[in-house]
Amino acid sequence: MSPRARALAAVCLAAALAMGIAGCRGAEEPAAEGSGGDASGDAMRIELGVRPFLYNAPVYIALEEGYFAEEGLDVRVNMVGARAAQSMLMVERGDIDVLTGGIFLGLFNAINEGSDVRLVADVAHFAADACSPWALVAEEELAASGRLSGPASLRGLRIDMNPNISEGYFVDTYLRGGGLTLADIEIAEVPLAARQEAMNRASIDMTAISEPWLNRILADGHVVHVNANEVVPDLQFAALIFGRSLLEDRREAGRRFVAGYLRGIRRYREGKTARNMEILRTTMQLSDEELERACWPAVNEDGAIETGPLEDFQRWGMERGLIDRVLAPEEYYDASFLPGAQGTGPEVTPGPDTR
Repeated sequence: MSPRARALAAVCLAAALAMGIAGCRGAEEPAAEGSGGDASGDAMRIELGVRPFLYNAPVYIALEEGYFAEEGLDVRVNMVGARAAQSMLMVERGDIDVLTGGIFLGLFNAINEGSDVRLVADVAHFAADACSPWALVAEEELAASGRLSGPASLRGLRIDMNPNISEGYFVDTYLRGGGLTLADIEIAEVPLAARQEAMNRASIDMTAISEPWLNRILADGHVVHVNANEVVPDLQFAALIFGRSLLEDRREAGRRFVAGYLRGIRRYREGKTARNMEILRTTMQLSDEELERACWPAVNEDGAIETGPLEDFQRWGMERGLIDRVLAPEEYYDASFLPGAQGTGPEVTPGPDTR
């Protein structure tokens, strides 16, 4: 490994461990000879930003199986932290070319104001007919107290969430079923790495949490109150996000990246096979037990994004004064990198999700 690669790996691992998960293995060096890479050194380099979530599994599978290398790409992984807004700014500035990241309201505002970023492919959505990788979890003693019933019983509770992303939309939509809103609870924003301890100390009553932290918290005895896919089915909560580099300057590199990524999706959708488990155990440093317990997020095989629920998400944001207007799919979604696509979102029909 080169000195530069060792330095990058050290920085990436330090950031990952701070989040309680690693995600850099397999991306420190350019593709090697014999693994599908370009031995001439002419591989197209792409800086990929990832955040510490299980929905990155197809990317890691594509890296480890050499799918990107076979497309002539040298993909370098950068752990960009847990804050969606910060990671999106890295794409906008060109610090990274592509991000696998959560969809948040600020993204729509940025695009409305002229930002050169677009959603290009599905990374994760809440499939109504599958397990839920995100849930509202109640602290163990509170769950056993009998106090909790429907959404109206959450009045006054201290609930950990980010109110400006999909988890805020999920919780508020649930509360409205009981005549409440986010104004009727106490919102706490606890860093991901501290949420498990906060629940164990009962310093928060509930947390809206995703995998792999979801099952870590459940293993400590806390209890799912409601799953996200029961409340906001089919909501797209993470996507592949391209910046100007791949949208305009190097579209062929972007096309190749999506092609390799879709191969990773197809392998990922085979489920918890021995090979998939091996890859994720080593790249994400999750145990076999954690991988077996976890709900692996749903992702469409063809990479198409679910745009309808995103319009509802934006309307919710407008009601709260967090975005200026609801963007049409063609304004924030460029589906032209998907095989067979001739335009943007509305022209692409999502395939069935069989997971």
